[in-house]
Amino acid sequence: PLASAGYQRKLIGNAQAGEYGSLLGEPTNGSITNNDEIHFNEAISNWGTQQYVCIFDEPTGGNLIAWGSLTTNITPTANTVPVIRANGFVITIS
Repeated sequence: PLASAGYQRKLIGNAQAGEYGSLLGEPTNGSITNNDEIHFNEAISNWGTQQYVCIFDEPTGGNLIAWGSLTTNITPTANTVPVIRANGFVITIS
């Protein structure tokens, strides 16, 4: 899986709570996006095309809190640093 390719979850925080790494913006009409870039660890090998984001409550395992689509797919390859650009995903809670 991706863990062997260098993938590791990132702490994104919450702008409302003022938490460290506050990469999520303020919710608007039931949707939230990242207000800053999210940089992952360097890919050790190809990750394939990534289309979605998931938010969990723990660095490993844990509970799935929410998920959404990337606005532009990313395809990390070996020896690159995968980045989700600002406003690169939208999660809608309904």
